[in-house]
Parts: sequence; structure tokens; C-alpha cells
Amino acid sequence: MGTPEAARVFTEALVNGAGAHDEDNDGDEKAAYSDSAPSFDCLALRGLTVLSSEPGHVRCLMPVTREKTNRYGTLHGGCAATLVDVIGTAAIFSVSSESGVSLHISVDYLSPAPVGRNVIIDSKVVRVGRTIAVANVVIEDGDGEGRVLSQGRHIKHVGSADASRVRGASGSAAAPRVVSKL
Repeated sequence: MGTPEAARVFTEALVNGAGAHDEDNDGDEKAAYSDSAPSFDCLALRGLTVLSSEPGHVRCLMPVTREKTNRYGTLHGGCAATLVDVIGTAAIFSVSSESGVSLHISVDYLSPAPVGRNVIIDSKVVRVGRTIAVANVVIEDGDGEGRVLSQGRHIKHVGSADASRVRGASGSAAAPRVVSKL
């Protein structure tokens, strides 16, 4: 079973680009298409901080910097979709032993986030079944007013090992039970 700490480690590894920028014996950076090159996630999530991670819920803060904006100087839609993808996965990973494979990601773009602002990303698991997990993600302005900028849903295929933990005897969803492996 996953844990909130596993979700935090997963997210921070993507942000920090674990293994990125390794150098060979000559001191030259390895080819761009290798295990040592920074991932797209690392570039798109630069500066993201995990504020909290608990069973089924991950909350993060990220500055909107110039490299994350579109030509209008606001958070790029692809970056917002990446936040739904990665932070949705982190929330699922906080209660599932598998991070899964994406089946569907949807994003509604409601309001722009200009460069220089912070955004709060709040992801909550809706359900983890035998093979499918669902997380809702809300991206809001970090100004303290809670203005929703984007919202999304991430549906993932996960293994069957977690089904007994989230289904009650009647087959209905029960509160996730977390056993720490760390």
C-alpha cells in the first residue's frame, strides 16, 4: 500500500530531477535523450513545493515563472495539465502501492494565472478500485482568496492489490487504511 511519505518522495524526485545532469568521465553532459537528462516533469514543475501529504490528499505550491507561461504571460495550459497529471498521481500514490498508468486526464481552464503569482495545487483521491483510481485536482490562485484557476480529473489504471483496502464488505468504498512502509 502507498503512503503519504511515498507520495512526497515521488513528487520531490520529479521536481528535483533525480539522476538528471549526470556527467561522463570527460566532464561533458550526456546526450539529451538519456536517463540522465532532466525529465519534462522536472522542467515543468521547477520550484514546486509539497505543502502537505496525507492519505488520499496532496497539496503543493508552485510559482508561475516565465518558463511556465504562454505568449500572454500566464500559466501555460500544458503546465496546468502536467500539474493535474503529477499531483493527481501523487495523491493516488499516497494510498496505492502503484502509481498506475494514465487512462484519461481532463482539465478545465477557468481563469489565468499571471507570471509572478503562486498557485496552490490540491489533489484528492475520489476512489481507488481494483483496477481504476480517480483523483480530482484543483489549481487555485495562491493569493489566499481561493480563486479556482483550473480543475482537472486524472483517471489511472492501477493494480488489483489495493482493492481490499478501499472496499468494505458490502463492496462500497471505505476510508483508506494506511500502513507505513518507510
